[in-house]
Formats: sequence, structure tokens, C-alpha cells
Amino acid sequence: RIAALIPKAKILLVVRNQPSLLLSRYSEYLLAGGKSDFDKFVFALMGESGEGNRYFQNFYFEIIQILRSAYPDAQLHVIAQEQLLRHTAETERELFKFLALGDPIVIKKGFLSVRKSLSYSGMLLLRHVNRWLIQTPSIAGSPPKGRVPLFVYRNLVRVLRALDHIVLAQFSRGASVLLTAERRNSLLQCFRSDNLKLQQYLAVDLSKFGYLEPTSESVRLSTGRD
Repeated sequence: RIAALIPKAKILLVVRNQPSLLLSRYSEYLLAGGKSDFDKFVFALMGESGEGNRYFQNFYFEIIQILRSAYPDAQLHVIAQEQLLRHTAETERELFKFLALGDPIVIKKGFLSVRKSLSYSGMLLLRHVNRWLIQTPSIAGSPPKGRVPLFVYRNLVRVLRALDHIVLAQFSRGASVLLTAERRNSLLQCFRSDNLKLQQYLAVDLSKFGYLEPTSESVRLSTGRD
């Protein structure tokens, strides 16, 4: 429908390795009133229960193919978040060229300007708070329903986020502790076929960015776009 309304639109797609992305989504889920532990959350998000939405959210090359069916390659630009973080200046130049921007974007920094995931301790604390206060977590953007007024809960979450950023995160293990070797490998195997196609499309070794296990297969890159 977008292509029909705006045929000359430029599409920017930012991807992130799925294990890291799921950790970030779990943090957002807790901030929205979620009560499940990490395994149950991943089980639901991956499409094994509930309505299942993993197909369009996590299989990046499938998304790219859908976009390419509606737009020419010249109007589609894909960025790996990890590449942006490691090679910021080069990635920004490519982005500015794609968007036809003459001047660099000034990126604001600081606690109020950066979306930061909760630490492991922050996640545990908020999950316990949610289990006590929340009756129904946020679903599809709707506000959570709980035992206290919504504005009270949201202000409490703000306080907990600040506490986590200033205090807990300084001493806590990172949220990545949730990604045991078994969990990470399971996720990588689930997305392996799609990520190999994504690697070919981007012509970048995605194993160094956490999308694939380092193997001889993952570094044989194509210089083409198909």
C-alpha cells in the first residue's frame, strides 16, 4: 500500500542480530508491564505460542524480498546496527548519500537522549514489581492494567529506570547473561538460513556481528545483490 501511495519513497531498514534484539525487546516488554521470564517471552515471540509474529519481525531477508518486490534496489538501504556502531562515520556517509542529505545529523547524547536497555538486576527488579502491580501487560500498544493508576505505575517505572542507569547498572551483570550458550545457539540456528541470505545481500561477514556462528561458510561472500 505504501508503494502505491508513495512510489518514490526511500526505505531505510536497520537490522540487528537476533539474540541481541530479543534481549532489547525483553527490556521493552518489562518496561511495558511484562511479567514473564526471558524463556517464556522468547517462546511466545518466536511464534511457538499465541499468535506468533516472528516471521515479519525477525527474518530480515524475507522482509527485504517483500520490499524489493515493491521498490527498486536504488530506493532501499539496509544498515546493520552493529556496523553503524563500529564504523559510524563510514555508515553515516552512506546513509547521507542515500537520503541525499548535505549536512551531517547532530546526534544527541546523554541519559535523556539514549534508549538504553535495563541491566540484568534492573530486569529482575522490574519483573517482580510488575508481577505485584500489573494484572494485564501492554498489548499492541495499549496501556497495561494494574492495581495502581497508570500514571503512578509509569512514574514508578521512570524512577526504576533512573535507579538502574545510575546505580544498578554499575554493579549488575549485563542483560546478556540471559543469553546462555544454549539459548544463543538455538536462536542462531533458527535464523541461520535467512541470515546467510542476508549476508550474501549485504556482502558483509555477519558472523563478526553475531548473526552467524563463525564458519568457513559464513565468510564466503558474494559481491552481488541476489
